[in-house]
Amino acid sequence: MIFDILGIVASSVFLILATRMAIGAFERLVVKLKVDGLVLAAIMVALSTSLPELFVGIAAALEGTPEISLGNVLGSNVANVSLVIGGASLIAGSVSVVGDFMKREFIAAFLAGLMPLFLMLDGKLSRLDGIILLVAYAFYIRDVVIAGKHKSLAERGGKKHGLLTRLEWIHGNHVDKWVLKLALGLAGVIVGADLLVRFASGLAGDLGVPVFLIGILVVSVGTSLPELVLETQAIRKKNVALVFGDLLGSTVANSTLIIGVTSLIHPIEIMSVSRLFVAGGTFIVVFSLFWAFSMTKKKLDRWEALVLLGLYVMFVGLELLVG
Repeated sequence: MIFDILGIVASSVFLILATRMAIGAFERLVVKLKVDGLVLAAIMVALSTSLPELFVGIAAALEGTPEISLGNVLGSNVANVSLVIGGASLIAGSVSVVGDFMKREFIAAFLAGLMPLFLMLDGKLSRLDGIILLVAYAFYIRDVVIAGKHKSLAERGGKKHGLLTRLEWIHGNHVDKWVLKLALGLAGVIVGADLLVRFASGLAGDLGVPVFLIGILVVSVGTSLPELVLETQAIRKKNVALVFGDLLGSTVANSTLIIGVTSLIHPIEIMSVSRLFVAGGTFIVVFSLFWAFSMTKKKLDRWEALVLLGLYVMFVGLELLVG
């Protein structure tokens, strides 16, 4: 059991380092290529911080233990709006919310978080459910990209560049190294995710508990650490759009893209309805409270962050108590 615990810690650290390399290369490419303005850049950052969850989901499905991915995603969604934002705010300070530009994003993230819960009412997530979730993510991406399309074109003077022109520009401006770093980072994420799934499965066997519980309480914390680092840095830099864009975008990606891909590879049978109910109910309560804290006073204070952290501790306790 000690070996599996150490393996989980080591693979989580490796996963974080690989994710940071991929994110760094991603950001440099976005800046250099000027890819679809700030809106698409925000999507790419949110998706890149969800890379651990994505590859853990793929690895778990291929290993025949997709319950790890389901627990990881549900646990990550709760952790994002409690442990991550709460911890980052306590470390870096309060977060001010400027304007109402994120109202649609809050609604989209909340509905996306509920989608897999409703699809699981029949006791499973089938491949058809996976397709539904992937289609929902495609519509989300399409809506966000269209919303920022005109602004992006205006920033570029209305010019569009084809793929060949873009590739020639990449080579001519010496950004090949960032493409290589991105590839190496993604390869590292794949290896780290596979190791994390293997060690998590081993720990579940050692403790005699469902892999879903290990996914929701252990793996989700490991895969949420990149978000905690990013959120802390963004709060210190007063980058409100990045703070909320990453959290809400990651929630959408977790609930649709990642669960969709996982269930498409390997359908998921719901073994513990009570633990699922606790996770779903906690997400609704914590997300609603996070939304209220953020929008009522246009500010998330440190004491409110402490409340969110307390709710995460309660969530862990309830998951351990239910059978």
